[in-house]
Amino acid sequence: MRIAYLCADRGIPLGGRKGASVHVRSVAAGLARRGHRVLLACRRTDGDDASVAGVDVERLPAEDEQMAWLFAVLREFPADSLLERYSLSTGPALAVARQLGIPYVLELNAPLVAEATRHRGLTDPGGRLAERERHLIASADRVIAVSSALAEYAAACGAPATRIVVIRNGVDVAAFRNPDGRIVRERYGLSDVVIGFAGSLKPWHGVRALVEAAARVPAPVSLLIVGDGPEREAIREAARHLAPGQRAVLTGAVAHDRVPDFLAAMDIGAAPFEPQPGFYFSPLKIAEYLAAGLPVVCTSQGDLPAMVGDAGVLVTPGDSTELTRALTRLVSDRPTRARMSQAARRQAEQMSWERVAERVEAALAGEQVAV
Repeated sequence: MRIAYLCADRGIPLGGRKGASVHVRSVAAGLARRGHRVLLACRRTDGDDASVAGVDVERLPAEDEQMAWLFAVLREFPADSLLERYSLSTGPALAVARQLGIPYVLELNAPLVAEATRHRGLTDPGGRLAERERHLIASADRVIAVSSALAEYAAACGAPATRIVVIRNGVDVAAFRNPDGRIVRERYGLSDVVIGFAGSLKPWHGVRALVEAAARVPAPVSLLIVGDGPEREAIREAARHLAPGQRAVLTGAVAHDRVPDFLAAMDIGAAPFEPQPGFYFSPLKIAEYLAAGLPVVCTSQGDLPAMVGDAGVLVTPGDSTELTRALTRLVSDRPTRARMSQAARRQAEQMSWERVAERVEAALAGEQVAV
């Protein structure tokens, strides 16, 4: 199959470190490994790791130039289907696909208009952007939603249920099989049980609450916080109140290919997301914790219970007492951590990017897709 995969989002550099960049690279590479010819066109092709094995990469022009560009490129690359990651910059790909008579498949990772209005100060006079979003979702030949909540959102936008499939984010299982966490532990002087977090330090990730809960764990623990973001200083301040014998290390952002070494230095992976109605995320960090064999402590929201399975402890969002109790239990119970570690690796095998690519392939072909 010849697949044209578009990402028009100017905030997603192909070679970037954040989850969206990893997702785009991994889906494209996974489809290529399955024998498909993939043309990946992104608005931004910069970053630390902008090459994708087996994939032709092109720079997607600005929206007002995209239609002519797509027609020209698709004459040279006669795609069997056009897959687009939905963004606020999504352009005329739907119209191009219709004129060329090829299926248009929309990858839905967030309800972007509502998200940008809530968190990024977007204004939408007259609701034009929201209407455009609904039109794109309802008109797509198939919608790939990365969570059950987004599948419900797509249906509310008018997409028929028969056209919606849920394909959660995946993980490069092989990258997490044999990392060595000793170097990271030695570099940062980590001892005792290490509770870890990996990801951007945004308010809704609940990292400050994690530090506050860890301070109430009646045992020496280390916190390893991998990532950067607007909550960094607030987290540093919270860490000043850790109990004697406890410490926190904030590493700052690290390259994605180094993440396995950092997770290997942890004993517990935490994802204490703050309460969010309509939780629609499919967090890469959860999949990577599982692949690293980490017992997971996370809040019970959206698809997180299904992702974690028997590999962790779920707590009520916003309940600091439950969070402290869950951390205390795992810190003190090595056999339970060992059992959950085995379950985590089994769970991760079902979430590999190879499995994701297989499901995306089926969605592009209009076939039944198993979650």
